[in-house]
Amino acid sequence: MDTIGVITVINITNTVNSFAHLYGTKPYDKSILPAQNAIVGWLALGEGWHNYHHAFPWDYRTSEHGFRYDFTQGLIEFFAWLGLAYDLRTASEYVVKARAERTGDGSLTKVVESFFTSSLVESQDEFRKAQDKGAVL
Repeated sequence: MDTIGVITVINITNTVNSFAHLYGTKPYDKSILPAQNAIVGWLALGEGWHNYHHAFPWDYRTSEHGFRYDFTQGLIEFFAWLGLAYDLRTASEYVVKARAERTGDGSLTKVVESFFTSSLVESQDEFRKAQDKGAVL
């Protein structure tokens, strides 16, 4: 790759990171700089969902939108299918919704409802049981 190519890639990467940290909504934690930026998310194949990523750093999924808007998630799942990625951890629906209610800016949308395929954890007791089984953190 020539010098101009390297400089271009570095600038594009930094632009994506800057926009995803400065512009957008903060449905999970309004006290941190990273935001959810749909335009960056779609253009950068899933790298614009920084508020989710920073609120739940142990979750291999970088967003609540699933593979449809998160190419990175699909790539990780492909490597898991090959056996090259394993022990993929996720934040449960209960944890995500509780965090959004506790520290979010109120912008959580119905897109999240379609993201979760598991049943809703209805109570703290169910959550603790799931946590004991290692299903959630």
